[in-house]
Formats: sequence, structure tokens, C-alpha cells
Amino acid sequence: MVDWCNLINWFNSNEGFMMAILTFAIFIVTTGQFFLARYSNKLARETVTKTLRPYITVDLYPENKLIHLRVKNTGSAPAIDTSILFDKEVHIRNSTLKNEIPSLNKIPIILAGEGITFFLDERAPFMLKNKGVGILTGKVSYKGPFFPESYEESIRIDMALYSEAINILAK
Repeated sequence: MVDWCNLINWFNSNEGFMMAILTFAIFIVTTGQFFLARYSNKLARETVTKTLRPYITVDLYPENKLIHLRVKNTGSAPAIDTSILFDKEVHIRNSTLKNEIPSLNKIPIILAGEGITFFLDERAPFMLKNKGVGILTGKVSYKGPFFPESYEESIRIDMALYSEAINILAK
């Protein structure tokens, strides 16, 4: 059994030592809280950066007898100054789809969840003109409204896959 009177007398006679131990314990706890708060703040910033940003997708969109190029923002923030550059030429109507279409060079804003569709050509002539293209690659670059970073993503469109899908739709 603990003799409380002797324990209290020992604490009273060694109060400087006890104050030093308690101060050190408070220091350890406060330091731990500081580093946990910093880590939590870092995680929160990363989460906000990843969730409050635009994500742009570019693909071909067959509709009835027409082919469209669809640019869509699947993110949760608007995309600003979106530019699309293709590595290969794709023949459309009386032009080529590489870097010659001014409306693809700088789209001012695409709101979150919204998209823009560009008419390219009729389905049959489009597929005939672009038989040898294979895989169409390029880059889409844009900015987000909340952070100063610019984003750049790769575009990869397998023309053979779209050709098969269009043939199925035609039947």
C-alpha cells in the first residue's frame, strides 16, 4: 500500500525536479501536436489541389453520320486557356486537324462538367481520308482558376478503334 503522506512530502521537497519533468512532458506533447498539425495541413492542401482542378479529355465522338471532336472538362473547376495540339495530321473536310484550327488553339474557358464539340466531317469520308493515321497523339494544356500551375496531359486516340465503333454504329 502506498503511503500517501510520504509521497506528498517527497513531491513537496523535490518540486523543482517535478516541475522540470512536467515541463518536459508538456514540451513533448506540444511538439507532437505541432508536427501532426503540419502533416494534416499538408494532406489537406494536396487534397484540395487534386480535387479542385480541371481535367480535360479529348476524344472523337460519332453521331449519326457525322464525326465530332469532343473536348470535355471532367474536373471540378473551370479550365482556362485550353490549347490542343496534335502530333499527326488528320484530314477533315477541306483542311487538316493538326494545329491549323484556330478554335482549338486557345479555348478561353470550359466550365466544370461541360464540354465543347467540334464538327469534323461526315463519317465515311473522314474514315477514308484517315485510314493510315493509326494512333493520333497530342497534348492538351490548360490552367486552373485557383492555383497558378498549368496542366499538360497527353492525348491518345486509336483511330482503328474508332473505325470499328463507327462501322458498328453504321449497321
